[in-house]
Amino acid sequence: MSSAIHLLLKLVVAADQAPAWRSLMAEMVSSTETEPRTVLYEWYADAARGTWHIHKHYADRDACDTHVDGFIAHFGERFLGLAESVDVTVYGDPSAKVREILAGLR
Repeated sequence: MSSAIHLLLKLVVAADQAPAWRSLMAEMVSSTETEPRTVLYEWYADAARGTWHIHKHYADRDACDTHVDGFIAHFGERFLGLAESVDVTVYGDPSAKVREILAGLR
C-alpha cells in the first residue's frame, strides 16, 4: 500500500462570501507551495451553486501533518467562518491527529 494521502473536500460557501473565499484560497495555495512533499493542491469552483472542491495529495503522513498544522495556525478560523458545510473524503492512512481534525469538519 502507498504511504500517500489524498484529501478531497467538498464545501459550500455563500455567494456573498465567494470573493473572501477566493482570496483565502489564493493565500492557502501560495502557502502550500512551500510545503515539502505536497504533491498536489488544487481547487475547483462551481460558483453558481456555491460549491467548491479542494484536492490535496501528500507524499506521506508527515507531509499531511505539516500541512494540517500550518492550516490550523494560519487559515483554520477564516476557513471555518466562510464554509457553511464541509464534506471530506480521505484516501490513505493519515495520523490520528489529522483524522480527529477532519472528523470535526463534518
